[in-house]
Amino acid sequence: MQKNKQALTLYEPRTLAVPPAPEPVSHDAMVQIIWRQRRVVMVALAASLLIGALYLVTAKRLYTGESRLYVEQSGPKLIKDGETRVSENYLNTQCELINSTPILALALSTPEVRAIPSLEKINTVWLKKELLVEPGKHDDIITVSLELPDAVGASTLVNAIVNSYVTYQTNHRRDTANEALAILSAEKQKRDEELQAKVHQLFELKESAGTLSFDNDRGNPILQRLASLSEALTAARMETVNAKSDYEEARRILGNDPEKLKQVEHQQNLSGVAVASVAEANLIRSQLFAMQQQLEDLKRQYMPEHPLVRTQQLRVDQLTVAYVAAAYQRWNTSKLREESLQQAFDAQQKLALEQSTKAAQYARLDAEVKRLQQVSDGLETRMRELSLQGASVLDINVLETAHPDTHATSPNIMRVLVLALVVGLVLGIISAFIRDWMDQRMRSLDEVKATLGMPVLGTVPQMPGVLSPQMRGTRVQLEPTSDVAEAYRNIRTAVYFGLTEGRAKTVLITSPSAGDGKSTLASNLAIAMAQAGQRVLLIDADFRDPTQHKTFEVDDAVGLSSVLCAGFSIDKATRPTAVSGLDLLPCGPIPRNPSEILNSQGFNDILGDLAAKYDQILLDSPPVLAVTDARIASAACEVTLLVLNAERSSRKTAELARDSLLAVGANILGIVVNDVPQNGNGEGFHSKYGYYGHADAKDNDRSSGAVRQIQKSFSGLKLVNQSGGRA
Repeated sequence: MQKNKQALTLYEPRTLAVPPAPEPVSHDAMVQIIWRQRRVVMVALAASLLIGALYLVTAKRLYTGESRLYVEQSGPKLIKDGETRVSENYLNTQCELINSTPILALALSTPEVRAIPSLEKINTVWLKKELLVEPGKHDDIITVSLELPDAVGASTLVNAIVNSYVTYQTNHRRDTANEALAILSAEKQKRDEELQAKVHQLFELKESAGTLSFDNDRGNPILQRLASLSEALTAARMETVNAKSDYEEARRILGNDPEKLKQVEHQQNLSGVAVASVAEANLIRSQLFAMQQQLEDLKRQYMPEHPLVRTQQLRVDQLTVAYVAAAYQRWNTSKLREESLQQAFDAQQKLALEQSTKAAQYARLDAEVKRLQQVSDGLETRMRELSLQGASVLDINVLETAHPDTHATSPNIMRVLVLALVVGLVLGIISAFIRDWMDQRMRSLDEVKATLGMPVLGTVPQMPGVLSPQMRGTRVQLEPTSDVAEAYRNIRTAVYFGLTEGRAKTVLITSPSAGDGKSTLASNLAIAMAQAGQRVLLIDADFRDPTQHKTFEVDDAVGLSSVLCAGFSIDKATRPTAVSGLDLLPCGPIPRNPSEILNSQGFNDILGDLAAKYDQILLDSPPVLAVTDARIASAACEVTLLVLNAERSSRKTAELARDSLLAVGANILGIVVNDVPQNGNGEGFHSKYGYYGHADAKDNDRSSGAVRQIQKSFSGLKLVNQSGGRA
């Protein structure tokens, strides 16, 4: 009884431990996850490539007809080139014009298109969606392309669209040139009549003056100013002619709509309206054409009363009114300037007449003749230019015509395969991460340490599945030179060197769940310790599913339950084994209340008595999460070993087992990873432990020196005295 009192001091209440902080995950965790789930990545990659191949086999073959053309930014002009501003969106406007309904309808109505049966069902709505018209990114070349199942039909239709565009632009250019030519012709005839009249008056003046010479009056300042005003008046009249021509052309665009005419008159009567320049008028005209084209597109898509159509129509009307009003303001301003110059010219002429009526008349008539001659020459030059422009075709150069394609352009084999490869790889990686996230198993020692924040004492290689439980439990004795036996000896060494001053005698071995290999570890570790010269007792404290009596082939009619419940002596319940120095205390008959038995004072007294008799006591307990037995027993033992299965234990169960043990004050010495595969799947558990041993167990206890050191350290163990001191 005195021994029991002394032994009880070994199991004083402990302060509840806090789970240690987990270590940070290594930087190559992502690569490890992908490598572990490489089969998933390969399956996803193969499936994606297979789908891509099936698509290539079943997809409809399309052939591309493509034509390239260059459109010069030119057109008939009624004013000087230096005053013309070309819209920055000229190429985009031409692309929209090529893809407009009038051009497409004209192309579909051509005989060569109608002659191809595959093009009979094509309409302008479908063609507008499928036709691709793009300006060059680094040049002014417009590309027109179309994909169809018929190579001949695609090239024929593209060529017809380009020809329709050229025809449309040519007719439009010719009509515009003819209208401008008619205006200029009428104006030239009028100026020629004025010129003839002035020349006749000049001849009459000379005839009435006789031999009078006006050469001496050329240095007169009044006459010089008169000549300057005459030149300015000539330029103003030329501008008036051009402005009038532009206004009449703009008025024809407006038509005879009374409402629009009222709006134009209202804007014409507004005071302070800015006068539009030639360049601004041309820009408004270009914008008006683009907005009209957009209006036509909206009308084809929506009803006439649709808000978008009405809004666009209102914008077109407003821009049309603004264009006509701007042209009128320009014309009116030109007339006012001409009238102002005419008044100044008349006043200067009056002064000249006061000095010399004849000289002034001669100078005026001579200036009028020169002015009218310049106007007539300018009009003739513009008429010649317009005649040439109207007779020539539009400046459109078709660089490449469409030819039937001999190879299908869609589907693109290389593009489909590359896309399938990329998609398969991405999906495979995502699936790998999802599967790894769903798979809570720990795959490496680093992951075990990072998750649980505890040292790993060692790993045990996976044993062949054909081995019986008895052969598994005595592998160290049956095959002492095997890797498995070496692993258990390394764990033994790690346990010895992990104990502070070698004071802990009672070691509880448990696991989160059943089947993790705790009983196999307990029996083999007990054999390894006994082979090191220690007196070892293995207690089967698993009252739920005892197995140690089967492993060592002993009778379990009397065991731990018999000692605790029936009063049997420990010596009668303890059984020797075939291993020298190793005794077994089997479970005995399974009791009805295992938890209450382990939580009794009698269980603590038995451990105290056995600690005085044996050098090392190992307890095989039930799993932590299944029942409370392991937590109760761990509170009575000095250290605990937590066994994980490399193929079964998950992060969640391992953390729950650790926290449950720490909550009752258990002293967890470390983790042992069991059943590590040797076929390459468990390489993460061998990355830092070449012989399945713990990193801190640097000495191999197979050497005689290590064995002697261990024997010496345990030979001096003494029981503690009544005050609780430890030897």
